[in-house]
Formats: sequence, structure tokens, C-alpha cells
Amino acid sequence: MVQILQTSAQSSVWVFIAEMDRDLPRFLFDIQNFAEKLKAKQSDNDSNFYFFVDNVEQLKSVLAQKNISTDKVYEISQFKTEMGKLSGIPFLGCVVSSHGNIEGAATLNPNKILSCINNIPGLTDGLLLLGQCFAGVFNTPTTSKICVIGASNFCESLSAKFSEVSWCANIFLYFFSRWFIENNNQDVDGDGNCSILDAYKYASFHTSLLLQNVKAQFSKNFHIWCTDEVKKLQDISNQIIAPKEGQNIVELQAVYKSTQLELDRNLSLYHNNQEPWISDMNVAMRLII
Repeated sequence: MVQILQTSAQSSVWVFIAEMDRDLPRFLFDIQNFAEKLKAKQSDNDSNFYFFVDNVEQLKSVLAQKNISTDKVYEISQFKTEMGKLSGIPFLGCVVSSHGNIEGAATLNPNKILSCINNIPGLTDGLLLLGQCFAGVFNTPTTSKICVIGASNFCESLSAKFSEVSWCANIFLYFFSRWFIENNNQDVDGDGNCSILDAYKYASFHTSLLLQNVKAQFSKNFHIWCTDEVKKLQDISNQIIAPKEGQNIVELQAVYKSTQLELDRNLSLYHNNQEPWISDMNVAMRLII
């Protein structure tokens, strides 16, 4: 068994990677929330936290809101260098919140992240927790000492605002972090240990449940909002083709694009089949709190 939290007798490191969503800090809030939950579980200790982002000053401001240390906040480009300085730690957990595609996430490809973690001297176990879309590109063979968990395989990863959060949160990462402070249901599978496997099951269940609820709400008036938005797009298209006197074509094109993006976003959510995955349950069972 490997203790994944920082205690007087056990050392561990938690690394957080995030990028801005264009000009919005929602991914930064994801890792801020995760770090806040871990800090509370570590008796208010955040000395083992590292952050790698594409806007250092923005994240420092976000962390300061929750009194989280900003001593180890770096540019994403410094990830490999800083990881190369670590040694003699049995466990490292890495949490990523960003956009994702076939190339990976947050400008870091899968091999770079995994190689940097695997090469840390003394490391026996690791966790790579991925919140981004299409995280299946990080899926690794079970021979690795690193347990990789993805919020979604080759589908998009749900982010939404709901009653418990004030930002458009990555749902899987949110529930995963909430597991750490869940006093009543941490041992999800009832095996007597509170492990990362329990956290995976807890987050997967609640993510699936919330997605089902969102789809159910969308389904009740799908024929109304979808038809209305398609008609709106057609009307704007007709105006672009044959504008009336005084109409600005550039503005109409911008409205068309934003309307289409919003419709695509809603349809993508409506048809999303997000399925979290885990690369190695045996490693996950060894990682306990």
C-alpha cells in the first residue's frame, strides 16, 4: 500500500496542469478546487503541490482566493525541468484539466508526461488523472507503475455549471476531488480500504448520473429548442445572402457563427456518451488515503 497524502512519515507530490480556455480561467478553477480538497485532507498542508499553467499570474490570483500556496507555480514549458529535480518520493499524483485532442492536453503529449513521471528516482507508484476530452490517447499498458484515469475515452468530457459550483466545472474532476472529503462513502466497494479505485468508481457514478439528468432535461424540449435554433440559423443565412439596407454582413456572419457554435455545443452534450476509464486497477488499489 502507498499513502498518497503528505504526512509526517510519508512524502508524496501532487502536480496540477491546466491551461486557459481562451481567455477564461475555468480549467484553473478545476485545479484550484482539487488542490483545495487535498489541502483540507492533508491537515491544511500544501507544501507538496506543484502547478504548471500557461498563465502564471492568473493562477496565482485564483489560488490566493483559497489561501493555497503560490510558491511552486510554473509555466507549462517548465514541466520537464521541474520534474527532473524530484527524487526519493514513493508517489506522485498528476491532475490535468484542459482541452484535449489526438495530440494530448495542455500542449503536453502523453509520452512526455508519462516519461517525466516514470523517470523520477525512487518513485514506486503514480497517478495521472485526466479531465480533458479524448483522454483515451493517454491509455497505457497495465505494466506501467502509473495508474492513468481518464474522465472520458474518445468522447468529449462534460463541463457544466450546477448547484455545487460557481464556474463551468469539469464534472469528473469535481466529483473525484469531492471523494477526498466524502466522510460517509469513501470505501465505495466495501473492501475495507479507501483507495483511488474507490475515487474512480465514485466519480464515474456521479458523472454518469449527472450526464443522464442533463440529457433527460434536454430531451423534454429537444424538438422545441433544436428546431428554433435551426430556424434562427436559416433566417440569418438568408439575411447574409440578401441583406436589407443598413444591415452589416460582417456582424450577421459573427451572429451566425456564435449561434451555430452554441447549437453544436448543445447537440454535442445531448449526444455525448462520456465513459471514464482506468488503465490499471491493481495500481489504483494500492493508492490509499
